[in-house]
Amino acid sequence: MGLDGVALAFAVGYGVFMGSYPVPIKTPSVLAADVHPLIFQSFKSAWVLLTSLLVLIPIAAEEHTVQLTWWGVASAAGWVPSGLCTIFAVSTIGLSMAIVVSCASAAVLSFLVFWLVFQEKIKEHTIDGHTVYLAPAYLAAIVVGMAGLVFAPRLAGRRAKKANGDSPPSPSAEQLMPVAADVEGGSSDGDGGKHVQGGTLARRVLAKGAGLAAAFGSGFFSAVQYGVITAGKAYEKRRAGCYGDGAPPCPPALVEQFNNFGSWMLSFGLGAALVTTAFLALLACARRLGGRAPPRVHWRTMRVPGSVAGICWSIANFFGTAAAARGGNAIVMAQMQVIQLVTSGLWGLFYYGELRGRAAWVWGAFAVWTIGAMVLLGMEKGS
Repeated sequence: MGLDGVALAFAVGYGVFMGSYPVPIKTPSVLAADVHPLIFQSFKSAWVLLTSLLVLIPIAAEEHTVQLTWWGVASAAGWVPSGLCTIFAVSTIGLSMAIVVSCASAAVLSFLVFWLVFQEKIKEHTIDGHTVYLAPAYLAAIVVGMAGLVFAPRLAGRRAKKANGDSPPSPSAEQLMPVAADVEGGSSDGDGGKHVQGGTLARRVLAKGAGLAAAFGSGFFSAVQYGVITAGKAYEKRRAGCYGDGAPPCPPALVEQFNNFGSWMLSFGLGAALVTTAFLALLACARRLGGRAPPRVHWRTMRVPGSVAGICWSIANFFGTAAAARGGNAIVMAQMQVIQLVTSGLWGLFYYGELRGRAAWVWGAFAVWTIGAMVLLGMEKGS
């Protein structure tokens, strides 16, 4: 089968918008307001719900009936925990490590689970009479590239600092991730994260371990979010007896349930609103019990940047869901993560001007390496 150009185009669309959505919420006014992360989440969820209502137009035009599915709600339920795990990971192990562990774990988990468990087809190669798979090697190259995109600019900057005394530029991928300014408490360190104050060595080691677990959890829930549509569709098709080659057509209601341009997006939008509301209610209750007021919405500050970010994220989610539905999760998830990191880096390079000289060249080399590995991985999808 080779490279699926349509699935890759959807993955690129996801990465471009997902890598761009943090830009509006990194404005000075928003950072100064110290907006709580769940308020950011609320803006995203509100726009996910509003944009999902647009699918009612093609549903009505085609005279279909809305077919809501709990699989869409389950997909949305993986979204909020992923963000919260990222925030906790950043607060304990720093932003650089949190990004690498989260993105890499999402890509690797999706690849292994959907290849080995759900049996997505991967190309087989014969070398000296032995059957080998090249896809895992390309995935490993992608993980190395992801680490390079995040860490190489900072390492290059530190070397330059030793040579000429200049302060190192901040790595763009870190600067653009929308969590660094969102964590309450702790003290900031040089990696953009905030680390636990005081405590014994054992407690700090435990905190680091918990942070790594949270970063892995972020990648896990991200994989769940986009994996549910593939797993759910396969499960429902088997129940309806329309799964696999040569099977009869699926019932129209089942097709509509997993229609990315229809009922699926509406199910996800409603699920996102419900899950976010539940988390907000729990946060408000916890703060009340602790004698604190619920987090402020900061409507005047957030209405424009929060809405722009929410719209970008909604578009990214649409492309991501379409990519997973079209190309499966084993290959597509890695492609999505790569484009997201590269887009974040390009914003830092050309908009924020964070990378200069050697740091820019090192980042560019890792970007070329990672994109090349991504294309090679895409060509390993079986027929």
